[in-house]
Amino acid sequence: MQRPINVKPEHIVPFLEHIGVQTTRFERLDARAELEVADELLNQLGSLHPSLLYSVAECAGGALIAYNFDVSVYVPLIKTVSIRFLAPVVKKAIASAHIDEDTLQSALQQLQDTGRTDIETAVRVQNEAGITAAEINIVWSMRSMAPSAL
Repeated sequence: MQRPINVKPEHIVPFLEHIGVQTTRFERLDARAELEVADELLNQLGSLHPSLLYSVAECAGGALIAYNFDVSVYVPLIKTVSIRFLAPVVKKAIASAHIDEDTLQSALQQLQDTGRTDIETAVRVQNEAGITAAEINIVWSMRSMAPSAL
């Protein structure tokens, strides 16, 4: 397998850049993304719209995928998402994503053997007070761009 190309998600997904998401930690097993709240991102209750809590979580999870897999060779697609919304965000959303070493190694091996794998990223989004605002699990389906694996 080729060495991954470490590209931050907001540099390849225009929507993430448009809303202002920034990857602030970009490591092998952990990543962090942040979103400063702007007035145009608020819902009718004056807090960050829930879809944007998901977006910042997707960016953090996507950073782990981009760090560990060569996204110029393997297509990462979201297969399933589960979300628990727990508290509002009014100033800043901070998403921390994690993959454990065994899960990563298993996915890398399966990808090498078959050209496809699924891998889950667990993401916790906290608000500006450090309170957990959302818990999000994203299962990414990784596929080789080679025609036989699609």
